[in-house]
Amino acid sequence: ICGSDDQYPDWVPQLAPELRKRGARQVLVAGRPADKETQSRYEQAGVTAFIYLGVDVVDTLSDLLDRMGVAS
Repeated sequence: ICGSDDQYPDWVPQLAPELRKRGARQVLVAGRPADKETQSRYEQAGVTAFIYLGVDVVDTLSDLLDRMGVAS
């Protein structure tokens, strides 16, 4: 899910469960969660990872591939 930070509170709770319902095994948000409460709420909605400036991209993508069952 990619948008502006001010759109995420409306978009993520609606889009993440719908994407999961339609077969998405992973749902990523392009952006850093505002706080732990927001992160928890998004994860409960079905978000599996967050990509943002400063995140350990190698670790995040390795974890994503592991969860998808892709051999590394």
